Amino acid sequence: MTTSTVPTVATVAVVTPHDVVAVGLRRMLARAAPSLRLVDAEQEEPDIVLFDVVALLDEDTSDLDHWVKETTSTVVAMTRPLRPDLGALALEHGAEAVVALSATDEEIVGVALSAAAGTLDDSEVAQAAEHGTRLGDTVGLSPRETDVLRLVVLGY
Repeated sequence: MTTSTVPTVATVAVVTPHDVVAVGLRRMLARAAPSLRLVDAEQEEPDIVLFDVVALLDEDTSDLDHWVKETTSTVVAMTRPLRPDLGALALEHGAEAVVALSATDEEIVGVALSAAAGTLDDSEVAQAAEHGTRLGDTVGLSPRETDVLRLVVLGY
């Protein structure tokens, strides 16, 4: 008797206040990953949530907290290159990984597939993104140096 295994299809939702980001990520995922099925987060609880950290700009983490604490979804924070602090905030609130919106299609799809397989710890892209989540981190600034520069830029 032969048994066949049916490939598992993970559901993915994009959560962002910006339509252009949602459309871009959905098209990228639909094109590149047949093992991922896109769903509307308001209609169905997804296996994976790609959460745009721009929603954290006003430091209101209620949407992120909902996905992290009230669902079984794996939350991957989509960071902005000029706002690594938002990625760090997402990690502090329980996001399981971060990946930059500036990453390539293959990298973003790869992180989503890693999330579906439960292997985010093995994802080089997700691990690399986590190390650059503090402003000034990539150029070797200390937290204090970063604070001083932030105050100078703000005009203090």
